[in-house]
Amino acid sequence: MATAEKQQQSVSHIRPNRRLTPDTPVAPRRTVRFPDVLDAELEALSNETGLTVSKLIRQAVSDYVTEARNKKAS
Repeated sequence: MATAEKQQQSVSHIRPNRRLTPDTPVAPRRTVRFPDVLDAELEALSNETGLTVSKLIRQAVSDYVTEARNKKAS
């Protein structure tokens, strides 16, 4: 069975049209709950920057992962 088929079967509860990038078969969902204070700060930053809260979170996580990999490599 092809890898894409296996992945599709393992995440069958997710609609296949929810993509973050064109080469991703499906977008994984992660439920994260933030404290009210942090959520309010994210909303305020979202209003200031014009970016969605989701975009801000994706950028922050991406930056964190990149920094963690760089620390591990050195």
